[in-house]
Amino acid sequence: MKNILFYSPDLSMCASWVMLLYDRYAVTTTTKFENIKNILSSNDFDMVVFDAEPNIRLEELINEFDSAERRVSVILTYVFTNDVKMIENKIRSKVEAIFYKPIDLSEVTKKIDFLLSEPV
Repeated sequence: MKNILFYSPDLSMCASWVMLLYDRYAVTTTTKFENIKNILSSNDFDMVVFDAEPNIRLEELINEFDSAERRVSVILTYVFTNDVKMIENKIRSKVEAIFYKPIDLSEVTKKIDFLLSEPV
């Protein structure tokens, strides 16, 4: 079973993702950004979904993923604002997908299924 890590500061969002995908994937969630590296080191994750507006900390973490030996697919979901356009442009080529809220769950789950069905 493929492993997905979901990060969102919103506990309800984390619970929703678990309920949506629990029968297809091993889903781990966290509401604490500072726990992400520890969680990632504890298991082999195939994908990380960030429900967060891009910022410097997120950019640095995505850059670490990009240079890591084992590739992890990354998806972002957030409310678009012009304030984050520059950071998004820097990380766009390093993530598999960006979805702006309000998101279409059908489209996001299709993308997750597609990315995780590809051979590594």
